Amino acid sequence: MYCRCNVDKGEEPTDVQCFVTAPFTADDAFVKIFEAKASVESLSFTTYASGTHKMDFVPTSTLSTMPNLEKLKFYQVNLGTLAKRTFYNFSKLAVLSLDSNEITFLEKESISQLPLLRKLELADNKLASLAHGVLTELPSLTHLYLEKNQIASLADMAFSHLRNLRELDVSDNVIETLTEATFKGLDQLTRLDLFRNKLRRLGARVFSGTPMLEELDLKYNTIVEVDPLAFAGLPRLGILYLSYNRLRVLPTKMFLGAPNLMTVDLSQNKLVTLTWRTLQDLATIDASSFDLSLTGYETASAVATPSISAIPPRLTDNPLTACPGEEIY
Repeated sequence: MYCRCNVDKGEEPTDVQCFVTAPFTADDAFVKIFEAKASVESLSFTTYASGTHKMDFVPTSTLSTMPNLEKLKFYQVNLGTLAKRTFYNFSKLAVLSLDSNEITFLEKESISQLPLLRKLELADNKLASLAHGVLTELPSLTHLYLEKNQIASLADMAFSHLRNLRELDVSDNVIETLTEATFKGLDQLTRLDLFRNKLRRLGARVFSGTPMLEELDLKYNTIVEVDPLAFAGLPRLGILYLSYNRLRVLPTKMFLGAPNLMTVDLSQNKLVTLTWRTLQDLATIDASSFDLSLTGYETASAVATPSISAIPPRLTDNPLTACPGEEIY
């Protein structure tokens, strides 16, 4: 292993980048040189994809002695299971990047007691699930990235300790089911990305644990059914992407719990009918702006709506065959 530092002669390094070139262990003298290094604020370990030697551990004891460490990155390291307290009690750590490290499982409290951690990156690993109690005592965490794993299930209350999380990305996984308790506790979440999963149904109040949600991405799932109360309790939701699913019929009043939607994308579904009762709660979207060109029907400009300033819902590339007049006029 060799390291590169941003240091001038006579100065202590603040940014250290290390590259794995040969096998070594946690007891190696090279690792020990970092102990109690007060100057180091950013530290990274990288194994080149073509390398024959892969680092397979986290030097937890050494890292815990670095009092000013703010940014820590592991890349293309073979970490497997993260044991309890692997990343624990690093008092100033703000960014932890663990993308592309073949992580297969997170034990409870494996990432815990990091009071200043704001961003946690766990993308492009091999996680199959996320249990409750894995991510705890992270009061400052605002951004969590779990995309491009193999996550099939999220335990109820899995994120309940992350009260200040603003953005959660679980796109490009294989999640099949969500419950009313999946996102419980995410009181400050504003953006949720579920792009390209395997969801087939959205149950009642499934997003009610995220009352501050503003943007929800559900593109490229296999959704065939939406409960009328699926979006209940989302007064701030402004952007909803539901394109590239398998919806045929939308329930009436499905947007009642999200009255401030400004953008709704329903394109590339299998919609065969659409009634005004489905859309009447979208008070900020102009009825005369609906794109229903595939049906041969014209929406009535006489329909009263409070505002015409919003972006209309996208309904293109749906095999719409009916938009019953009695539901519009």
